[in-house]
Amino acid sequence: MEVHKASWKGQKVVVKYVHKSYTGQAYRRAFYNLNFELQLMSKPSLRKQRNIPSLLAVCFSKDDDLTTCLEASASVVRPGLAVELAHEQYPDLRHFFDRARNMFRPKQLPFETSATSAALIADIADGMAALHHHDIVHADLKPENILLYPDSQSPNGLVAKVADFGLVGMTTYRDDGLRAPLPDGRPRGGTAEWSAPECLVEPDYWMSKRSLKHPSYEVCSDIYSFGLVSCYIALDGQTPTEFVPNLSRAKLTDTLLDIAVARLRSHYRQRVPDAGKSLVEVAVHIAQQTLKLESNGRMQSLQPIRALLLGLTGGNARG
Repeated sequence: MEVHKASWKGQKVVVKYVHKSYTGQAYRRAFYNLNFELQLMSKPSLRKQRNIPSLLAVCFSKDDDLTTCLEASASVVRPGLAVELAHEQYPDLRHFFDRARNMFRPKQLPFETSATSAALIADIADGMAALHHHDIVHADLKPENILLYPDSQSPNGLVAKVADFGLVGMTTYRDDGLRAPLPDGRPRGGTAEWSAPECLVEPDYWMSKRSLKHPSYEVCSDIYSFGLVSCYIALDGQTPTEFVPNLSRAKLTDTLLDIAVARLRSHYRQRVPDAGKSLVEVAVHIAQQTLKLESNGRMQSLQPIRALLLGLTGGNARG
């Protein structure tokens, strides 16, 4: 996708277009993904959700180069989604933890001595729980797809929002109330580092065993990815490949959980030895409930996460 900063009704926004260099099948695929994002972000209940970015407008841009490239008989326009502008200093979670890009960030932001990490984890859990409530799986949860915004009402001045819905899987409902698949509405990708173990070995891992007439996409793989992102935050920006040797093997042999728990305990013993043990145990508990090899052994919903973290987020109970 192609992203540009713009202004809409006096408000700074970003506009997301299908990249003008795409042609043929690549253009159609990108257009389809953009349309999926539009459908999802237009849902009234999700538009009100604090941890999903706000879609402000849909716009269209005439593209003469694309008209010529596609040999179209009429002018071709590119649709764009105008979305609220993220934090200018660190627009996403990756930037926030990347000290090379964020020279003003403290050298350490330990889980125990700041509400920030706990609040970010709670925000992400709320955003994902909202998607799952609507029979939507994200399929590509990772730090780059978690946007950060200034928020004066938050104790830490930030709010995290789950974004980038081009690969999501969605179902809809027929007039008789039964589930029905959207055309090609199945998850269409993911990032191996942040994916669940079943995503590495099964060709159709997102689909449940229910019949195609009543599809339901499995949220358990999203929950595993959430567990990895939670560890990333709790470990002050260490990616799975940085704290787990041979990541794919660790996932498939069910050793990743033990490695993650040991790393969490070691991390806080070294950096904040006097911190209360209960704070470390929250991070460990989340890992134990999300990073199991067997998908049916993981927690089934992320809704309880904010309550679990409530004491660490400055009492912020917003959802």
